[in-house]
Amino acid sequence: MATPDEPSEPAEITRSAAASRLVYLLPVIGAPLGMGAAIFASFAIAGWHVTHSAIVQVEPQWVAGEPVAARVQVLDGGGQAVPDAQVEATLRRGEERAPLGTLRDAAGVGTAQGRLTAPGWAPGPAKLELAIAAHEQFREEVEVELVASRAPRRGTPTVSGSTKNYADDTESQPEKLRIVLRPLGRLVAGFENALVARVTDPEGKPHRGPVEVRLLDGEFGRHKAARDAPATVVRGETDAAGLVRVDGLLATDVVRFEVRALAGAEDMSQATGAKEPGAKDMSAGTGPKRQAKSGAKDATAGGAKDASATAGGAKDASATAAGKAKDASATAGASGTAKDASATAAGKAKDASATAGASGTAKAAGASAEAAGAAQAKGAAEAGAGATAGASAAAAGGATAAGAGGTAKAAGASAEAGAAQAKGAAEAGAGATTDASSEPPAIAARKFRMVSFAGAVTVDASPWTAGVGDALTIKARGLRPKRAVFVDVRGPDGAWVDTLEPPVVGPEPPRTWSSAGLQPGLVQVEAYHFTNAPGESSALARVVLGPGAGQGPPLSTLIALQRERLAMPRVEKDFDAGLEGKYLDALATASLDPEARERAEAWLIGTLPVEIHGPPTALTTRGREDEDMTALRRLWAGRVRLLLLGGGGLFLAVTTLLIVVSHRGAAERLAREMVGQGPEVAVEVRKAQRAVLWRALGLLLSMAFGLVLTAAVLDKLFWQT
Repeated sequence: MATPDEPSEPAEITRSAAASRLVYLLPVIGAPLGMGAAIFASFAIAGWHVTHSAIVQVEPQWVAGEPVAARVQVLDGGGQAVPDAQVEATLRRGEERAPLGTLRDAAGVGTAQGRLTAPGWAPGPAKLELAIAAHEQFREEVEVELVASRAPRRGTPTVSGSTKNYADDTESQPEKLRIVLRPLGRLVAGFENALVARVTDPEGKPHRGPVEVRLLDGEFGRHKAARDAPATVVRGETDAAGLVRVDGLLATDVVRFEVRALAGAEDMSQATGAKEPGAKDMSAGTGPKRQAKSGAKDATAGGAKDASATAGGAKDASATAAGKAKDASATAGASGTAKDASATAAGKAKDASATAGASGTAKAAGASAEAAGAAQAKGAAEAGAGATAGASAAAAGGATAAGAGGTAKAAGASAEAGAAQAKGAAEAGAGATTDASSEPPAIAARKFRMVSFAGAVTVDASPWTAGVGDALTIKARGLRPKRAVFVDVRGPDGAWVDTLEPPVVGPEPPRTWSSAGLQPGLVQVEAYHFTNAPGESSALARVVLGPGAGQGPPLSTLIALQRERLAMPRVEKDFDAGLEGKYLDALATASLDPEARERAEAWLIGTLPVEIHGPPTALTTRGREDEDMTALRRLWAGRVRLLLLGGGGLFLAVTTLLIVVSHRGAAERLAREMVGQGPEVAVEVRKAQRAVLWRALGLLLSMAFGLVLTAAVLDKLFWQT
C-alpha cells in the first residue's frame, strides 16, 4: 500500500506518458512554425526597396547677389519621375538661415526648377537645404560655397560621334580660292539649319563676286537632289566679308553641297583680253546722241539730195547700230550691266525723238521713229542687254532718218528697217544671255559632305549681339511634342545662371529673356530633353553681350573669341588654322555695311566650336539610397539567418535532451516492471530501447538537414543583396 508521501504508480506512469508525447510532438509542431517564421521574414525583407530618390543640379560656387539656377528631379523607386513636386530651398551657415524660395514642377514632368538669388553673405562654405514634398516628404542637403568671383569655365568640346563621319569625302581646297561651308551652330536633321559659305583668296582676304551653292545629295529646304541630279540652292554674290548664307530644313542625316565661285565681270574681261567696244560706248552713254543732233542739223541745211543721202546714211547707221547692239548684248550678258544699258537706250530713244521733232516736215516720221524706239527699249528691258542695245540701234536709225526734213516716207522706211534689224539682234543677244546663265563658268569649286548631330532638340537665340540688360528672344523646339525641352542659360563665366520655367513642351512661341545682372561676354543657351549628362544631344545658341544696355560688342571682341579657339579640335576636314587667322586679320580691317556686318557677326559667333557645359549635378541620392537599403536588407537577412540556424540548432539540442530524459525515465520504469524476468527478456528490452534511440537520432538528423537546406535556399533567393 502506497504511503501519502509517495505518488502512486499509475499517476507516475500517466505523467511520464504525457511528457513523452510532448517530446515527440515538439519537433512536429515547433519546427514548421520556426521555419515558417523565417521564410515569412525572408519574403518581407525581399520586398523592401527604395521608395524615392532625388537628383539635385545646382552650381557649387555662388556669388553674393547674383542669380543662380537650381533643379531637383524627384524619382520613385522604379526610377520614374514623380510629378507635381515642390522644393523649399534654404541656405544655412551655422545659425544663420536665408530662405531662397520655392522650386515648382510647373509642367508636371517630375522636375522642380527655378532661379534663385544668392544672399549677400561673406565668402565661405554653406549648406543648401532642400525640403522636398512629393509622394513622400524628405530632406536633402548640398554643400555650396559663396565666393567673391568665379573663374571662367569652358564647356566640353563636342563633335558629332556618328560613324558616318568616317566616310567624309569633302574635297580639298581649290587652287585659286579658299572655300569653306559651315553651319551656324550644330547641323541637326529635322530642323531649320543655317549654313554660311565663305570665299577668300589663298591669303585669307575676302573674295567678293558671284557664287552658287548646289545641293548634290540629300534634302535641304525645298530641294531634293541625287548625285546625278544636283539642285541649285542659291545663286548670289558674297558680301565684303566674303560670305553668303543659305537657310533650309535639313531632312537627311547626311547631305552634300558644292560651293562654286563664278566668274564675274572682271574675270570675264581678263578671260577675253579687253572689254567689248559696244559695252564701253553704252556704259559711257555718248556718241549716238551727238550723232543724232549733228544729223538733224545737216538735214535742216541740206535739200532733197542731202535728205536722200541722209536716208541712205540712216540705213548704214541702222546696220552699224545693230552690230553694236549684238556686241553690247553679249558683253552685257557676261558682265550683268543690262539695267544700265536699258536706261542708256531709253535715253537715246528719247533724244532721237526730240531731234526728229526739230524738222517741221518730218514730224510724223519722227513720231513713228520714237514709237519704234520705245517699243524696242521696253523689249530690251525684259529680254536682257541684247534687246536694250537693239532699242538703241532702232532709236539711232530713226533719229537719222527723221533728220531728212521733207522725205518722211524714206525716213519711215529706214526706221522700220532699223527696227527689224534691232529686233533680230535683240533675239540673238537674249539667246546668248540665256545660254550663259544656264551654266556660268566657275573659277573655283569645292564639294562638302556634312553629317547631322545626334539629338532631337533645337534652340535659337536672337539677336546675335546685344547689350547687358537687353531682352533676348529664345525659341526651343523638340521633335517629340509631348516631351519637355529644358533650356538653361550660361553666363559669360560659364556658370548656370537661369533656366526657362516652365520648360518648353510642344510648339510654343519664342520667349523673352532678360540679360539683366550678367557681365559682358559670351552667353550660351543650352537645350535638351534629358538633363542628366545630355552630351552630344544638347542643342546650343550663343549671344555676345556688350558693356551696357543697347551697346553691342565691337567686332574685335567676336574676332578675339574665334582666335581663342583656333587650336580646338574640329570635325571639319582640312581645317586650316593659319588661313582662319589670316581671314580674321582681314576681317578686322574690312569696311562692312550693316547687312554684311550682321552676317559677319553671325559667322563669328555661330561657327565657334561646339562646347557643351551640361547641367551641373551636385547630388544624386539613388546610389546612397541603394547602399542604405542594401545594408538594411543585409542586416535583417543576418538576423533571420541567425534565427533559422541558431534557433533551429538550439531547438534540436533541446529536443534531443528531452528525448534522452524521456527515454531514460521509460527505461527505469520498464526495468522495475521486468524485475524477476529472465535474461532473455532483458536483452529484448535493451534492443527495443536502442531502436528507439536510433529512430530519435534519425529524426534529429533529418531535421538538421532540412534546417541547413532551408537556410541555403533562403540565402540564394532572398538574402543575397
